Amino acid sequence: MLTNLDVVVAGESAVLSLPEAKRGVHAGGGGLPRLVYLIGRQKAAELLMTGRDVPAREAERIGLVNEVVPDDDVDKRALEIAVQTAANSPDAVMLALYGLRLAERHAGYQGMMDEYFSSRELQVLLKGENTKEGLRAFIEKRPPRWVNSKL
Repeated sequence: MLTNLDVVVAGESAVLSLPEAKRGVHAGGGGLPRLVYLIGRQKAAELLMTGRDVPAREAERIGLVNEVVPDDDVDKRALEIAVQTAANSPDAVMLALYGLRLAERHAGYQGMMDEYFSSRELQVLLKGENTKEGLRAFIEKRPPRWVNSKL
């Protein structure tokens, strides 16, 4: 979800992850190409394939979050950034964000999303036994019992 945000302030104890592979589902909602755009293909591949936890300081180092502050200061720091932003020209801020979205789109983002969401592979995954098993195991708080892939 944080890949959809423009600025991310994290507390020191924050732990991020992409647990979809552990649940037998996919990282949808536009997060996949944004993740590659933010941290690069190899690091994105590692996090997507392993589903491992990413401590706040590592998330800052690799570019998943802008800043790490003491846990008690997260709201204060986020508000400071919001006040700084609000003091600027709203037109200039909106145009800057528009430019960022254009950069994502011209980097192949939109075409990739269209192809990804219409792919046979995604449809197989969404209807597959491993998706059902991953979600069932999560709800039942047990390790999943995967079956061979149909992809």
